[in-house]
Amino acid sequence: MNLSITPHKLLSTFTLHDYPLNTFVRRGIALTVLSFIITVGLSQTAMVDSLAHQAKYDSALQIVQRHTRDSMEVKTLIWLANYSFKKDSRLSFRYFREALQLSEHIQYRKKIPLLYNNLGQLHQELGNYDSSLIFHRQAITLGLTINDSHQVSDAYQGISSIMLWRAKFDSAKLYLAKAQAISEKNNDFAGLATIYNYRGNIFVQEGNNAEALKQYILSAQLQDSLVHDPIKQATALANIGNIQYKMGNMDKAIRYTQEAQLLALKNDFGKVLAYTSQQLGRIYRKQKKFNEALVEYKKALAAYLRMGMQKHAAETYLGIGNIYFDVSDLKEAQNQYTFALRICKKTYNDQLMGIVYSAMGSSCRELKQYDRALSFGDSARIIGKRINDQYTVMDAYEILAEISEDQHQYKAALDYYQQFSDLKDSLNEAGNKSEMQELEMKYQNEKKITEIELLKSAQTLQTFALSRQRLIITSIIIALILVIAIGLLLVNRYRIMNRAKRLIEIERVRNTIARDLHDDIGSTLSSINILSQVGLVEKGENAQSYLQRIGDQSARIMEDMSDIVWSINPHNDSMSQVIIRMREFATEIFESKNIDYHFSEKVEASLTLDADKRKNLFLIFKETINNAAKYSNASKIEINLHQYDHTLAMHIKDNGQGFDELTITTGNGLRNLRERAKEINGKVTLKSGIGNGTEIELRLPIA
Repeated sequence: MNLSITPHKLLSTFTLHDYPLNTFVRRGIALTVLSFIITVGLSQTAMVDSLAHQAKYDSALQIVQRHTRDSMEVKTLIWLANYSFKKDSRLSFRYFREALQLSEHIQYRKKIPLLYNNLGQLHQELGNYDSSLIFHRQAITLGLTINDSHQVSDAYQGISSIMLWRAKFDSAKLYLAKAQAISEKNNDFAGLATIYNYRGNIFVQEGNNAEALKQYILSAQLQDSLVHDPIKQATALANIGNIQYKMGNMDKAIRYTQEAQLLALKNDFGKVLAYTSQQLGRIYRKQKKFNEALVEYKKALAAYLRMGMQKHAAETYLGIGNIYFDVSDLKEAQNQYTFALRICKKTYNDQLMGIVYSAMGSSCRELKQYDRALSFGDSARIIGKRINDQYTVMDAYEILAEISEDQHQYKAALDYYQQFSDLKDSLNEAGNKSEMQELEMKYQNEKKITEIELLKSAQTLQTFALSRQRLIITSIIIALILVIAIGLLLVNRYRIMNRAKRLIEIERVRNTIARDLHDDIGSTLSSINILSQVGLVEKGENAQSYLQRIGDQSARIMEDMSDIVWSINPHNDSMSQVIIRMREFATEIFESKNIDYHFSEKVEASLTLDADKRKNLFLIFKETINNAAKYSNASKIEINLHQYDHTLAMHIKDNGQGFDELTITTGNGLRNLRERAKEINGKVTLKSGIGNGTEIELRLPIA
């Protein structure tokens, strides 16, 4: 297996070049302190970037959830798909598909070829080759129509990759040549690096490891000198490591693979990490470090299954089966081969299927299941010839010869061995190995030359930097002074804003108290004054009636005053104090009426309410309780006060006589409840029917 990076620019990667700061240290204590301040500031960059990236992700989700159905939502969906691609290809697939559906709906043709290509690539990762071909061909058709040559090139690369997996090597080269012509015309060096990598994969499958290494080195050279994309660089290094493994240079194979793994880990690219684990598994198996190999293979398998990459998972099952074969656990080896074979048949991966058939034939031979072994060996030979995979054919001949020899069919065994030997000689492994070692040596020498040139460039830059240090230091000091000044201004502004908010809050509370005193207390006192004047001229029972009404009005004033004082007292901010007052009021009302009631609450102890919410909540509760006690003729009342996330719900239900809701829609009581609820952004709902009791619920936002 060879790793190929997607040609579609799913993720953008930037590089950072650092320059030495030793000269700053030699400037003295002041500059040392300044360098320390700068270092501390830079150490916060990673945290700030992480928070900014998370904030951008949250903002993107909010944009999508608003369903604006415009080009901005398309771009946001594409960003989310790119963001998800490293870790979850299936989630990335979902976002790309939603972006495509929206683009087609709003006729946003500019992005459609890119979306076709990305969906084609993801279908290929999932082993859906027919669907992948459809999307890439659609990208070519529309890309040519709107003159988007970049996406046309990417589509050709995608089709070439599918042809490779189907072992149609000539077709794979043809499409890759079309893509290369476009990339060369546009000076697209990143695209060329990817194309060289793809061409190397084709040569590996053809058994031409020397030419494959040449292509991988060309890809790595472009990455080193021009492109500087760490993910694609890791891909090229991993593939060079694979060639070194095929050559038998295990130390070099491990070094290249671990270098690729480090780059992938640093850039959090799961596909390359999984591949490097799989490749280390193959290398450790070659070194007979079976436990280490099994650990690496299982890490790779878990990652591939999680990402839905079936063709790579099939290869990993094959590798795990080989480990069990090596340690003579043949039954478990056959189980792993069976898993690989199922995926190969499902994804029409003939090339890997031929290899699995060979492995199954070997395991059946060891178990002396000769009929099955012959069947698998012959299937491997047929597939290998059909797809022109000489290595699979060679392995099949060797297995068939061994099986024939075990069964004492020496003539057939001799024929198979002769065909095996002839094919092996024709592949000329020795010459290829020498040529590949020479190529690898040239690449290493070129890397060293490049490093020397970079060092010379760095020295030149340092020489120029010495003349600019004073200006840089002065600029930094000025910048620090400005930052401090701006910080002080922001702190002062924050204090002023807080003070203004407190004054506004105090003014609002004062206005509320004044309004309550005027509306409730003032009107009641006026009534008492009128009643007292009338009572002075009345005699007998009429005077007694007026005195009774004055007493009632006075009691109500005292109660309203108590409610106002209680609502503005900061000691009563906590919800626990509100609940205590509610219980006291309910007990006082219901016990005098011999009404059975049940009061339950599930509210956080730390919950607090501002004065407005606290007052209106209690007044709504109070009026509801009074109405239930006076008019419902109920014998039982249930009161529930519960907190759900950021909502406080109060539910009061009685078993009284109820009423027809249509007859009271304009009543003052219910209107007062709804107006009070509206003042605190709450909502009151009522449910009642004659003979069915009454239910009133208040939902109040508390965050």
